[in-house]
Amino acid sequence: MNSAATLNRAVKMLVRGMNHVVDYVEDLLVDTPTWEDIVGTLRELFRRQVNIIVRPRQHVLGAKMIDFLVIGSER
Repeated sequence: MNSAATLNRAVKMLVRGMNHVVDYVEDLLVDTPTWEDIVGTLRELFRRQVNIIVRPRQHVLGAKMIDFLVIGSER
């Protein structure tokens, strides 16, 4: 098994059963209707996390809209 497949499997396990969370390779998108829901979803996500590094320069928090392209997604 290669590292990309291992990472993908770990991310899918991390977000399994979570509403409003979409995973794509190493990215996670959290889309909720309210700020309170975002905070609650992120809390749950970080409670589940094991050895995840969050790099502040590589994320967007609280945006009303972002451009994100997924080709060939199952979702």
